[in-house]
Amino acid sequence: MVTAIRQNWIEDETRPSNDERKRTDAARLRILKIQRTCVHDGPGIRTTIFFRGCGLHCLWCQNPEAIAFDSDATPSAEYSLDDIAEMVGRDRDYYGETGGGVTLSGGEPLLQSPDALIPLLERMRAMAIPVTVETSLHVPWDHVERVAPFVDLFLIDLKVVGDDAAHRKFTRQHDRLIRENTLRLVSQGAHVRFRTVIVPGHNDRPRHLRAAAEFVRSVGHHEIELLKYHDMYVDKARRLGLECPALSITNEQAVAAVRKAVKTFATGGVRAHCLDLDAARHHAEFPARVYDIQNAIRADGYNFCFEVAFLKTEFYKRNGFAEPTPLHRARRLEYVLERKKVTIWPDELIVGNFTSMRRGAQVWEEYSGALFGTILHKLNRQQPVAFRCSREDRLRFYREVLPFW
Repeated sequence: MVTAIRQNWIEDETRPSNDERKRTDAARLRILKIQRTCVHDGPGIRTTIFFRGCGLHCLWCQNPEAIAFDSDATPSAEYSLDDIAEMVGRDRDYYGETGGGVTLSGGEPLLQSPDALIPLLERMRAMAIPVTVETSLHVPWDHVERVAPFVDLFLIDLKVVGDDAAHRKFTRQHDRLIRENTLRLVSQGAHVRFRTVIVPGHNDRPRHLRAAAEFVRSVGHHEIELLKYHDMYVDKARRLGLECPALSITNEQAVAAVRKAVKTFATGGVRAHCLDLDAARHHAEFPARVYDIQNAIRADGYNFCFEVAFLKTEFYKRNGFAEPTPLHRARRLEYVLERKKVTIWPDELIVGNFTSMRRGAQVWEEYSGALFGTILHKLNRQQPVAFRCSREDRLRFYREVLPFW
């Protein structure tokens, strides 16, 4: 009996505490970043947690850095459950006022281990913060089933519907698992909404859109959110050294494709809406005075202003560069500001432009003095944009500034 008691004591002492277990679970979550005050990841103002890992490789993936579970280019961030709760809790007032909350995104958040994800969802529920999940549902059903009781809204992202060959081509996976999980999730009474990115020339063919409308209606829904394609992800991928093909789709093409898709969904009995198109456009109205100033500025043309170049050169000729760089630059600024002209143009409210011209460019003699000197003589004649500068200023630049620098 003593042996049994001793064994139980050893097990109790070595078993992780609840706090230790929660810290471990949070550490197992592969979080890329946490972003506050988001307005496109579900209703209201939200805090979005971006997770790593996705089973799809969509050609138009907006977060290519999140596809891999582990990456040297963008390592996972380390957050404890307390860290996440503290960050999320900062905006609780905004959630309440706008119907917002927390969104799990990615990547594919439902590929995270449920054992690691559920403690986070439990914490959100204890804080009375609604949870939305952005998902393609290309995940094991067991993951969906276990987290569903803690999720207030599933935003299901459809890729290509009714064409499994195209789905495999554009995502590297078939769509069977997505359709099956969607049917099972809806049958359990989960709150879901459907979304899809309209990618011209890829998933916007009429048969794809009609199939998507039919699928949405088949699960008792009659609405879908359309997302306009944009290519900001291309530059991001290049900076990170990730392979990401540019689809060469213009904004005009993307807008036209969404407008056409709205009509196609309507013929299929599904109301489609796009925030980029539906949002009210507010045009600022200004008094005539503002437009008069604007026209005067434009009519003034382009000028080169040499004033600061002359003053900085005067300063260094007198004082040299002996002092540490921060000091001599600070004194140079003081010298320039004490001697620089201030021009107040008719009807203007804001003065103090860094040039004495109404519309002028400053000369950066210390960085490009010699190079600038080779083109200065023709700047007032160049096309399509000429910069006016007087003959006296040009001669003074060649005589006093260029030789010094």
